[in-house]
Amino acid sequence: MKPTTRVTAPVEMLYLALMRKWVRTAPPDRQFGLRGGKKCCNSQSARLARVLVLIASGNHDDFYSGVARYTRKPRGNDSLVTRNKGTLDNPYALSHGWYLEQTLNLGQKQDICDVLPHLGLSSAFTNAVRAFVAAQPFDQYEPDERDAAVILANIRACEERERANPLPPEIERDIKRLFDNLQIDE
Repeated sequence: MKPTTRVTAPVEMLYLALMRKWVRTAPPDRQFGLRGGKKCCNSQSARLARVLVLIASGNHDDFYSGVARYTRKPRGNDSLVTRNKGTLDNPYALSHGWYLEQTLNLGQKQDICDVLPHLGLSSAFTNAVRAFVAAQPFDQYEPDERDAAVILANIRACEERERANPLPPEIERDIKRLFDNLQIDE
């Protein structure tokens, strides 16, 4: 059976919706402007940081540590994602005291994206993130009606896991925060 090329995991679908919201609300690529009333630049680094922050929500230290383990600077043993911003040439704040090196070319940023399957995310989602970081369309990775049965099965499996092992309150708060003000286009 051919593996799916579209995202079908519920949490990854949430990330895609939030990435889509960025596309709708951020200034044009490589431009400064306002996003949600705050000044921002829609750069490759900003988009990569946005995805990393979304995924890290509720599990920041474990997630960022995993990314740090797989990403190293070309020279030395320092990571491209670290708590020690002094080791970075141009640190970009992520969350909870973690930083991303933003003086990277697109290939190096996409190498960071390629770490996501090592941390349990799908290759379809990773491909969508690679496209998002490069300011390219990622529609081909979004699910459609052909994926309904798989998505429903994945949602039911998540519900079963949640009943068997509820999330801690701090993770529940982070997840709720992700849903605040989320509007998905129809």
